[in-house]
Amino acid sequence: MGSAKVIALSSRPYKAAQLCFDAGGIIEQMNVTLGSSVVGFDFTTFYSDLDATVSGDASRLQFDSQGILSSAPVTASALASLRAEPRAAALDRAVALRQNAYFDRYGNIAGIVAAATDSFGTGANAKPARLANLAMLAQQQADQLAAAYVADSRVGVIRTTNSVLNSTTTTMDWSSGRGQTLSTGHSTGTTHSTSQENMESIGAPNFTSPASEGPMPGGGSGYTETITGPNIQETFQQGTSGGVSDQNIDTRGSQSETQSSTGEAYSVEGQTIVNTDYGYRIPSIENQAQNERAQISLLDQQYTQFLAVQSLPNLATSMQNELRAIDLGVYQLQVGYLNTILMSPIAGVVTGIYKNSGESATPGEPVIRIEDNSSIFLLMTLIYRGPIYIGSTLSITTNLFDAGGAPTTISGNVVAVRCRGDDDKWDLIAQCVNPVDGSGNLTFPSGYVFDYDNTTATIT
Repeated sequence: MGSAKVIALSSRPYKAAQLCFDAGGIIEQMNVTLGSSVVGFDFTTFYSDLDATVSGDASRLQFDSQGILSSAPVTASALASLRAEPRAAALDRAVALRQNAYFDRYGNIAGIVAAATDSFGTGANAKPARLANLAMLAQQQADQLAAAYVADSRVGVIRTTNSVLNSTTTTMDWSSGRGQTLSTGHSTGTTHSTSQENMESIGAPNFTSPASEGPMPGGGSGYTETITGPNIQETFQQGTSGGVSDQNIDTRGSQSETQSSTGEAYSVEGQTIVNTDYGYRIPSIENQAQNERAQISLLDQQYTQFLAVQSLPNLATSMQNELRAIDLGVYQLQVGYLNTILMSPIAGVVTGIYKNSGESATPGEPVIRIEDNSSIFLLMTLIYRGPIYIGSTLSITTNLFDAGGAPTTISGNVVAVRCRGDDDKWDLIAQCVNPVDGSGNLTFPSGYVFDYDNTTATIT
């Protein structure tokens, strides 16, 4: 231990920060004044909590713009803020889209993995197996068609193709006794009939038409009537009736006639339609080409499916990584928005304000100065005959402000030392705890200069 002669001695705060914004903009709010006490903000802890979700809702991130502004640490530590509506909107949009993505895909990772394994795995009913079966069936179809074309000698050019349609329609009408007769049909034509009547009225002449007579069901005489119309021929056999009639019949509707007759009628319609196509074809080659196109398409699908299932064994991890990547994108916006709020990493007192609300701040430009004077550095130049080492203990005894009374003693560890090399002169820095007086005030103010006349130093 030895005494040293003090040449110069002053103090400075152990911690001080010139606070600035990471982003440029217009200052919206200034929440402190000179001399205000400042609470330190734990950036590391708050950054690690930014991926937290709302309690009971894993889909929604807690810290959107309002979540950041209303959080207790930010509310307690915010010193100033910039106008940041665009950044807030970008952050809120990303948080909302992240929630949608969680609902769509990442909220049931286990279920999606199970469904993907069932649909695209190695099972017999999975897509790869079904694609292989489809390729085999397409080839079998092509082979059987090719064999049929060879068997029917249709491996060359087919010059004509015919389409034939045959149809037959039969309708029957029947009437009996004296009453109403109803007939229906599907053609329009004109009929003409002449018949001989056997009249039983008094004074009525009797005449016959042999050519029209014929046997009737149940006895009596009758006539044969032929009706010709488009694509239809009708033959009627009718019992006893009288008169000569000419009538037009529309067989698309219905006809109702009241007379005394007994008989039956029927009609038969037949048609044949032949369509001839003169476009030349080669069915056997067309079959081969169709099979090749089908196989190529299936190869594309099989290759796409092969690539898609490469991540299937690690699908759960891949989906978790995707969600993490989305969260990191949101995290960047959260930090960017947080950078528009000025907070101090240390607790202390505001000793400088360089900007006011409404002024422009550029990135890195000092806005507020914070000093923590609870610990101080003693910067001194002294003469000491002997070595001084890092970690040595420095004790200072002085009368503050040349005041009388008991002297004040402060001690600390040497944290930096340099020998000037002449007359045993040293420059050193010691770190000390700033003592508190009876009123709770710190003893040494920031930048205090000791009076070397009444200050002594001891190094051990």
